[in-house]
Amino acid sequence: MITRLKNGPSLVFWILGGYFLTQLCVRLLIPHSLELDESAQVFYAQWPAFGYDTQPPFYNWVQTALFQVLGTHLFALAFLKNVILFLTYLFLGLAAMRMVRSKELAVVAVLGLLTFPQLVFESQRDLTHSVAAVFASALFIYALIRTLDTPSWYSYALLGFATGIGLISKYNFALLPAAAFLAVVIDPEFRKRLFDLRILVAAIVGLLVILPHALWLLDHLDLATQGTINKLEGQDVTSKWAQVALGTISLAGALIGFAGLTFLTFLLLYPRSLSQTIRRNNRWSLLLGRIMLCALALLLVLILVSDSTNIKDRWLSPIFLILPLYLATKLDQLDIEIEPYLSRMWSLAKVILICMPLVMLIRIPAHGWFGDYTKLNTDYGAALSEILQRVEEQPMAILASDVHLAGNLRILRPDLPVFIAGYSQLIGDTRISTSTPLLVVWRVGKTEDMPGSLGKWIERIGVPRPYTSGKVSVPYNFGRPGDASTFGYALVRIDPAAG
Repeated sequence: MITRLKNGPSLVFWILGGYFLTQLCVRLLIPHSLELDESAQVFYAQWPAFGYDTQPPFYNWVQTALFQVLGTHLFALAFLKNVILFLTYLFLGLAAMRMVRSKELAVVAVLGLLTFPQLVFESQRDLTHSVAAVFASALFIYALIRTLDTPSWYSYALLGFATGIGLISKYNFALLPAAAFLAVVIDPEFRKRLFDLRILVAAIVGLLVILPHALWLLDHLDLATQGTINKLEGQDVTSKWAQVALGTISLAGALIGFAGLTFLTFLLLYPRSLSQTIRRNNRWSLLLGRIMLCALALLLVLILVSDSTNIKDRWLSPIFLILPLYLATKLDQLDIEIEPYLSRMWSLAKVILICMPLVMLIRIPAHGWFGDYTKLNTDYGAALSEILQRVEEQPMAILASDVHLAGNLRILRPDLPVFIAGYSQLIGDTRISTSTPLLVVWRVGKTEDMPGSLGKWIERIGVPRPYTSGKVSVPYNFGRPGDASTFGYALVRIDPAAG
């Protein structure tokens, strides 16, 4: 395999294609309950919009379009995610092949992406918007390298397109083009590209991509930013110095959490080679290194001027995804191969490629065996089936207590609209015009009664007739005997409000 990869570096993309096809099959083999981000995609797909909540809408738009083609099924969710992840590796690989002389090192850079836990595990487990952001990052880096190396109308347009979809994938993506701009300004050779008139093409394309969401954002700024601000301001502190210290420590922890394993892997695989490249640089290693340093500087400024104390490691993914490319450009400056680059990385990569699908396959049963239940251990299909058997008539709509539950019910019954309390900016006027049987479903916690927020929502859309509630308990997927998840339900017939 090593010889074949050396002779045909593009083989690595076929290998990765097989890997993501395997991951797709694994997702279809494990329980079809949905994770949090997956269920949000299913729920929001009922109402195509220019914006939804605290996350930009790019992934929602693509997923909704795919649902229209393939139907609202788990296959459409898993297919999109694995295609986007494959394209992430593809574009970073194409960028690496433009930056390094040794195509063997380009393969090393691509396989090095497998050492990011956020990319290889968390992205498969649940993430959606972050997956879109790393794809946009890969496309941006490819377009940037292509524009700086061999500029053309197409490369500038692609750069603008990548910037646009990045900004409507995750707001923190803005760090990457900002850091790249600073890195380009610093370099006299690359700086010329900023004064090329074709950069206007990039600006126009990027603006056209973000314009619909940007207009929505102007009217919903509080909704879109409040969640992010709350996450950044993770702890209450009594002084500015304490806040800056906590924010800086959090940033360091996030950096180690996201990129530490990857850096350590390269250091262990190529200790002698990397030690000899510490002071060696070329235009590409300088560019990538400056992008990462400028991004860190911008984050430190953010911590200084805001109340940020909580930086998540996944927020750094659009920036430090380029670390394997940076290390490959450093190794590429050695005239001789001191250590067997590809064979060492391939020895590790093939273990990851084999083990990760197995981990994803057995993790849900393992959680069940130990009684540490995850979202996929909950059997929503069995719960909904039993509820529908108990109610006296079939509902025309479903009201759920939260987005996660709503998405799981919606994928089971895509023929029915599913609502949750709130989201009036998305759902709009839900007042009914005809008598409607509404199935209300909630999770049973300390009390079995219907949550008050659901009752108030019902009263706003019409006049509910008297109803009785019940509950169902269904065993967990792979659960221990006697362990069950419990849901409350009520079939409420609602008449139109007078007037």
